[in-house]
Amino acid sequence: ANWLLRHAGILGLQLVIWDRTIWNGRNPNVVRAYPTKQAGAGYTAEMVNVLYGARDNWFRPSDVCVAPDGSLMVSDWYDPGVGGHRMGDADKGRIFRVAVPGAKYVVPKYDFTTPEGAVEALKSPNLEARYLAWQALHEMGDKAEAALTALWKDKNPRYRARAFWLLGKQENRDKRVAIMLAGLRDENPDIRCAAVRLARQLRGQYTLDEIGEALKLYDTSPAVRREILIGLREASLEQVPQIADVWATLALQYDGKDRWYLEALGIAADGRWDPLLDAWKAAGGNPNKGAGRDIIWRSRGAQTAAALEVIISDPTTTAAQLPRYFRAFDFLSGTAAQTAIAELAFNEATGDAARQNLIANEAISRLSAEVASNPKYAPAVARVLDSQKGTSNFIKLVSNLGLQDRYADLLDLAVSKPEEQLGVDAATALLQKDQLELFRTSLSGETPKALATVTVLGLTGQGKAAGILLDTAKNSQLPIELRRVAVKSLGNIRSGAQELAKLAGDNGIPSELKEVTAATLHGVQWGDVKELANKLYPLPPGKDSEAIPPLTELAKRTGDVANGRIIFHTTGTCNKCHMVNGIGRDVGPALSEIGKKLSRQAMFESILYPSAGISHNYEQWAITTTEGQVFVGLLVSSTDTETQLKDINGIVKTFKASEIEDKVKQSVSLMPAELQKIMSVQEMTDVVEYLTTLREAAAAGKK
Repeated sequence: ANWLLRHAGILGLQLVIWDRTIWNGRNPNVVRAYPTKQAGAGYTAEMVNVLYGARDNWFRPSDVCVAPDGSLMVSDWYDPGVGGHRMGDADKGRIFRVAVPGAKYVVPKYDFTTPEGAVEALKSPNLEARYLAWQALHEMGDKAEAALTALWKDKNPRYRARAFWLLGKQENRDKRVAIMLAGLRDENPDIRCAAVRLARQLRGQYTLDEIGEALKLYDTSPAVRREILIGLREASLEQVPQIADVWATLALQYDGKDRWYLEALGIAADGRWDPLLDAWKAAGGNPNKGAGRDIIWRSRGAQTAAALEVIISDPTTTAAQLPRYFRAFDFLSGTAAQTAIAELAFNEATGDAARQNLIANEAISRLSAEVASNPKYAPAVARVLDSQKGTSNFIKLVSNLGLQDRYADLLDLAVSKPEEQLGVDAATALLQKDQLELFRTSLSGETPKALATVTVLGLTGQGKAAGILLDTAKNSQLPIELRRVAVKSLGNIRSGAQELAKLAGDNGIPSELKEVTAATLHGVQWGDVKELANKLYPLPPGKDSEAIPPLTELAKRTGDVANGRIIFHTTGTCNKCHMVNGIGRDVGPALSEIGKKLSRQAMFESILYPSAGISHNYEQWAITTTEGQVFVGLLVSSTDTETQLKDINGIVKTFKASEIEDKVKQSVSLMPAELQKIMSVQEMTDVVEYLTTLREAAAAGKK
């Protein structure tokens, strides 16, 4: 909403958002138009399917524009695969023209040398024609005034808006201001919005009283009031002291329902919330009633935290509303915010126990470690922690607050769920707190617990775990099963894999661990380690000695669907990264309907050359931390404060911005290469046959 409010197009011109959908899960290859219109202080959009490629699976709309004659042109990226960068369309492509049936393509000829001819071109739906017309009319200056004034009086609001902007750019200051004031008095709110935007560009050439009079105390249209608010952002209180009163008047007109209007209030108040809130309250605004609560929720002032505390403590605030108001604290910082949070967290008020527990949980999760460590708060902290035990929130609380007496609980959680996100997160939190001795103690316990410990340590991907795992693998007094799992876990940590390869190069790998070491090093995701593995442990010949035929020939072969399903879920290892109908790991793209998206040849290409074309949003990223550790995986999310990667095991790792030294998109796919070494040509054909038949199964509603 914030971005659209600041960057929406010139009002009076219909804004159309084009969606060149390649695949939306049900309807493939749609070019959609979303014509927008004003709705309150925001916009609504209607979806219209302009072109629909249901009968043509090769239709890949890539761009759209309005032609000089007013028809719609859609370029077709004719590609054998969806997503990625295979550039399979180098010699193919189409352009579709959408027009009234029977309409011939005729390019209008415009005379840009006369005001009348340029005005006619200004009416064109084609952007290039309008641009040339605008430039010509602007250069004509006073000579074009009569023609533009006539267009300004036209009934078509779009034509009027185009004339308005040209008249508003005249050299004569009085004429510019006159057209602006005329626009502000116009019956059409879209024109008034455009006039407010012109006023922003003409700042200093008029008075606020002139605008106030023209708009009759800030207008009745929420859209126009939105434009005024956005314009207020650009003026300072020092230059225009009346801003506080203007904002307060506009804030009192907020009805509590229009989220766009609320965001406009926030944009205008950014950086000066307190004086504006003071003016609003003096004018009758109530921080704890109706729409006033929304304004407090959106505010970022020094007084916001105390006002939020009042709202949250109010018994009339329902449990369903509480998380929203707590979310507002995440945008606040400083002593005032922490004081309010502490009061909410440790308030012993009687009443609804479930509601009070919710308040305490939300508040404590936002407490700083310094406040939480205060002895007087210990009972309340313990109560909340006990209620959250065994959850991701429990891990965050213990880690963020540095509660050492709860580290043993984190270890129990880690070893009880060693291959789940929850267990890996618990182990990662302990490693970040340098709790290595806790893990060493766990390794000295019974074998099942020790196995779980080395497993979860490897899945953290943390370099701090490599030393423990290496010591475990080298300790001949430990069970061989435990040592083998420790070797496998080292393969999930870059520094661990490097140490393992170094040990192998020095002939330091015991004979009983050579096979698992070879398999581990060949299976890692780092190219430099794989190269060492090829030298240290040369791979045996492929699964069969048959040469791989050309892709065009492979695409013509038929396979065994039943066997393909078995290979997919077993020796082919496909289900380690891909899901089919809910079965498998959610790492790479789901393949339940891949037969609709890729041709048979494209599927073979993906298996044999996975890095030849990497689907969008499935590119591999490498993060180097400030500690020198390297992690690779798919980008889950990236913000100014943190980045999340999902590794090949499906485990999501979170990195704070302060921990990241470098973040680089890789040119190599996360999907392993040389799958032909574990699948014969016939088995690959069977897998492709299985994936192709999923199309028919999906269409029939079968699994």
